[in-house]
Amino acid sequence: MTIHYDVLIVGGGISGLSTAHRLVDLALKENRKIRIAVLEKSKTFGGHIMSGAVSNPRAVKKLFPEYQTNGFPIEGVCTESYLTVLGREKAWNVPALVSPPEMNKTGYLILSQSGVCSWMAANLLEKVKENPSIVVDLYNGFPASEILYENGHVVGVRVDDTGN
Repeated sequence: MTIHYDVLIVGGGISGLSTAHRLVDLALKENRKIRIAVLEKSKTFGGHIMSGAVSNPRAVKKLFPEYQTNGFPIEGVCTESYLTVLGREKAWNVPALVSPPEMNKTGYLILSQSGVCSWMAANLLEKVKENPSIVVDLYNGFPASEILYENGHVVGVRVDDTGN
């Protein structure tokens, strides 16, 4: 069976779902039609992501301006930041005055990347619910197994239903 889309995103992680969100935002702003599919190998969005993150709130706010009030899954906010150098037998705390400013994570968001992916997938569907000109299909449990070419161009992917 073949299904046609304007955009196919392989991978339902932070990057793939961010891409889908941005494309939907642009289509809404420009009043355009678009059909997007997101393939995720796991049975659930975020199901294969086991790490957390300390993220600059500017990055989150750029994609989700109302992140503080729309249910975006924040585990906490970093209130203290330290730089420690680990040696073979000893550790040294670097004073904040000489620590590079980009190492200071005070005010950054503490996130579960799995929870963020799950929320992003649900939020994406909610965002397009009232707009029939924008179609977003999320396919979880379907890993892409082969890139399909036609005349030297990528035209799609073959999927398996072996995702877990």
